[in-house]
Amino acid sequence: MPSNDIEKTPRRAAKLSPGQQLTAFARLVADHDGDWDTAAALKAVMKASPAATLVCRAGDRTGSLEHVEVMLANRSAERLFGAPDGLAGCNAIDLVALPYCRAMAEAATTATLSGETMTLALAIAADPSEAEHDVVLVPFDGGLVVAVHSLAALQGAFDDLADRDEDLARANATIERQAHTMAAMVEEINAARRQHEEEVAERRQLEAELLRLAETDGMTGLFNRRAFLRVVRAEVARSSRYGHPPTMLYLDLDKFKSINDTYGHNVGDIVIKTAASRIVSTLRAGVDRVGRLGGDEFAVLLPETPLAGAMVAAERIRKRIAEEPIDAGEHMISATSSIGAAAWVPDVEAKRAPTEEEIEDWLSRADGALYEAKRRGRNGAYGAESPAPAGQHGDAAATAPADRSALAAPAAQAAVPGKDA
Repeated sequence: MPSNDIEKTPRRAAKLSPGQQLTAFARLVADHDGDWDTAAALKAVMKASPAATLVCRAGDRTGSLEHVEVMLANRSAERLFGAPDGLAGCNAIDLVALPYCRAMAEAATTATLSGETMTLALAIAADPSEAEHDVVLVPFDGGLVVAVHSLAALQGAFDDLADRDEDLARANATIERQAHTMAAMVEEINAARRQHEEEVAERRQLEAELLRLAETDGMTGLFNRRAFLRVVRAEVARSSRYGHPPTMLYLDLDKFKSINDTYGHNVGDIVIKTAASRIVSTLRAGVDRVGRLGGDEFAVLLPETPLAGAMVAAERIRKRIAEEPIDAGEHMISATSSIGAAAWVPDVEAKRAPTEEEIEDWLSRADGALYEAKRRGRNGAYGAESPAPAGQHGDAAATAPADRSALAAPAAQAAVPGKDA
């Protein structure tokens, strides 16, 4: 046999079943014609075999074999048969318990004469327990290969495997139960998380709705006074950074008290809501802001708009409110408005947010311009002169034209003192 095949034999033998190993043993022995000293491959295969294995020389093929000489034995065989010094030269039949010697001899004879593999169960002389072992005899030309397995050991191994299978089955069942439990826990956690997220989203919606209600006039849907002043403060602070001050419009409906007294508050509410809608329709969407300050009074914030531009916007509002009667069901109500305008005058020296007093002063100036528009005959707009900014004096003060009538629409009625006169 080539040397490389000899070296590979142990690895190959380890992958073979005991029966396949015995067949390989027999072929190796036959190939070497009894030249035991040179059968390196055979010795390697035997060393790799887990079974107690003997290679024996038999007598001739005529008659019963009473002597089966052991030529080679692996370590497993030496341990099984209690021969630490080796088994070479021993009679294999003498290694079995006395009651089984004849059966061993007959099986050896039959295997040798027939050339067929024989299997039998017998006890080993060196085993005081007299436990039966599984013996396999594979004949070859001039001898036998004998492999011995402990049935008790095999049974024990099988029992151990069965126990391990049961343990594994129980472990798998436990793991599966734990997996189901974990899956249920994960689902509960996910459900709780989803519920929490839904509750948070619902709470945020409620908070947003509460904020909207807190900042919205219930009748018109416009900003209420508090929300409008908040928007005004924010816009003034922003405009101070960029140097483009806004202008405020302050307006109310002319003779609104007489509408309430004549037609009732339900009709008055319709007039207020319609007027609010018409005001919004004239403004820049997303830019201008409008609020209802109370009763029939409204304020409009025009960002980055000088007084002249604010007067143009005021005229649009005045025309839109007056251009057609308001449908109040059984009554068609004609309404007009008076509008006052005042530009924000920034403090060029103070780099700070506007105070509440400054905002209220601005509203007061716009309200004063509204009174002037009414004094001039109602259904018109008037722009208030701007005071001198802080830090400026004398001729540097910003002033309006001497004749404000150019900015106010001519009144259709005679001037009457008071807003609701």
